[in-house]
Amino acid sequence: MLVLIQLYSSNFFHYDIQDISKDKLPSAKHYNELKQSMHYNEINDVIIMTKSASHSDSWITNFNTYSSNYLRKYPITSTNNNPNKRCRDMVFFLENIKKGVTQSQAFGGQNSMIIGNINNYLQSMLISEGYDPCPINSTDENKLYTENIKQLDDLCEDITYINQNLNEINNSSQCKDIRDHIQEESRSVKAKYNHSSEYNDILKYYRYESLQDIESAIENIKCKNPHDASSDGMPELPDKHTPILIVLPIFGIILLSFFLYKLTPLGPFLNTKILKKIKYWKITDDKDIDQILEYPSEIPQTNIHDKGYHMLYNTLGDS
Repeated sequence: MLVLIQLYSSNFFHYDIQDISKDKLPSAKHYNELKQSMHYNEINDVIIMTKSASHSDSWITNFNTYSSNYLRKYPITSTNNNPNKRCRDMVFFLENIKKGVTQSQAFGGQNSMIIGNINNYLQSMLISEGYDPCPINSTDENKLYTENIKQLDDLCEDITYINQNLNEINNSSQCKDIRDHIQEESRSVKAKYNHSSEYNDILKYYRYESLQDIESAIENIKCKNPHDASSDGMPELPDKHTPILIVLPIFGIILLSFFLYKLTPLGPFLNTKILKKIKYWKITDDKDIDQILEYPSEIPQTNIHDKGYHMLYNTLGDS
């Protein structure tokens, strides 16, 4: 059974609020910080054999310092950032390192020093630093802080954070990404969940009775940010508003043209140009009519485009 401290104050789960996004949820944010603090790439490059085993010497030498420096940022008495969860993250991280070192061919079977250092830290150093409630590695696989249990732990931590900052998240431009991520994590947890004491201990640690409490919390995520095109708070415009959207710009153009015509030199200029055109058309039309009446047979047929006029020309020519 996992040993967890039961907490009676919600302040214990207080987190610093920054720009809220999926990557800033506490489980991901702190685990990424843990990997950086533990210089994860130094040892992982050896495990995956991109570097030789000798490159692990520095990590082995500084391992205790890396670990202690990380946990000192989250003292067990702190009311911020869930220090017991940070310890559980550390245990999970170190168990993964042990597994990787054991399975890797990079060490050629010479891995006893690194495995011994990790085991010593897990079994003694954590307790001396006040983290005795943190789960310790065990030969019983059923009592390990496994990946499935950690996933539930992460989900509960993130849901607790969301409940505390629900208004900020609902109004965040990243709200939909956060909601989609949490829903996916919840589906994954439900697919693996069983009613063992280890799972129940995690739920009780966050004061949840069942997974239904988590589902209810997810339903409270209702995205409202107007800049999020898929936001719940951005209703689609009904069809009846479409004519209004079309008419308003046209009306604005007409109104602007009216003011330009009335209040600028453009009005008199247009008046002059239009009057000249009208006079020109009138003179041209009068001359054409006179020509038709006087010389109907001399008008080229290729200049006639209108059938109505063609009939008139023939009638006048026959008279």
